[in-house]
Formats: sequence, C-alpha cells, structure tokens
Amino acid sequence: GTLSAMDTSTGSPSVNDPIYVANGGGWTKTKPTGTDLIQIIGIIARVHGSQGIIVMVGAGRTNDVPNSYRFVALQAFGLSGGGGGLDIAQGVKKIGYRIPFDCTLTSIQMLSGDVGDIVIDIWSVDYATYNTATPRPAVGDSITSATPLTLSSADKVTDSTLTSWSINFTKGDIWWLNVDSVSGIKSISITPFVTRT
Repeated sequence: GTLSAMDTSTGSPSVNDPIYVANGGGWTKTKPTGTDLIQIIGIIARVHGSQGIIVMVGAGRTNDVPNSYRFVALQAFGLSGGGGGLDIAQGVKKIGYRIPFDCTLTSIQMLSGDVGDIVIDIWSVDYATYNTATPRPAVGDSITSATPLTLSSADKVTDSTLTSWSINFTKGDIWWLNVDSVSGIKSISITPFVTRT
C-alpha cells in the first residue's frame, strides 16, 4: 500500500530512499546500527513537505539486513502545457524516460494539478532499437494495449491491474508517451512502481 499526504521532506531524502523505524518512534532515512532492531517502513515515492508519498513494504525485524526492498517506486516524470494555463497538447512526447534496472511493473500512478480528462499511451523500446529518425518507439511499441493510462473527470488514478499491459522491462529500455486525448489537464506526474528482477 501507500501513505499519501505525508511530510517526506525531513532529513532531505530522495525518491527511492528506504526509510526505517527511528529509535524512539517516527521514521528516519538513516539505517539503525549496533544492537538496534531494523525495520524498513517503506520507500520514498515522492518528496514533499505535505503531499509526500511512501510506498509500504512488508514488515520484518532483524539485527542485520532488513527485509528486502525489491519493490520500489521509479523516478516520477511529468508533462505540462507550458505557460498561460494551456492544456497539455495531444501527440507524441519524446521524454526519453529510461528504465534504471531489470524490473516488472506492478502498478502506475498518475497525478494531475487539475480535475479533467486525459488518456496516455506509453511506448517502449530497448536502447538498441531507439531511433529518433525512424522514429522508435512508436504506436506499435505500446505497452498499454487497449487499456491506456486514463484520468476521467479526476485528478488522480492508480492502475494496479495493468490489464493486457506489457510489464517486464530491461535496464536501459526507453519510454515515450503519446497523449491520445486531453481536456482540462494542464500538468501531470506519473510514477511507475516496480519489482526488481
């Protein structure tokens, strides 16, 4: 699960940092040492003073290595309509988002600064195939099949079903986005949640 609307800025953590139960209560990004029992609470998915997000992991205490945190949130990425309060434009967005390690996509979250509608397809190719002249990725490289990432009169969505999606990725795979349709959405951020493989 996730904890949202949290202050995750204390101690200046970064996205994907594990956080631990602190000595005396609360949480810390500093791994306990010595005879302290170690328990990972989760992974920082968004750093913010009041709207931060923590992805929870399974509880487990040990005097040495804590429970595994193979489940992580990748770096968020976003789109905006530019200045003047413009909606995001339809079409291909050559964001060049790179997958940092071999992984399986388990869910994906989209947040918007506005209530509205947007449909986004995600295209993916490996590094060797990537080509801006051809171009690749293209619509035939869609990972979402017939169920693209969608906001419908909403400002947030989390898809953990990923029906018909391609979910297995290799380090160095590159994503582009295609905005199929949009109405009333000026900015979005997208966070993929994955399991390392």
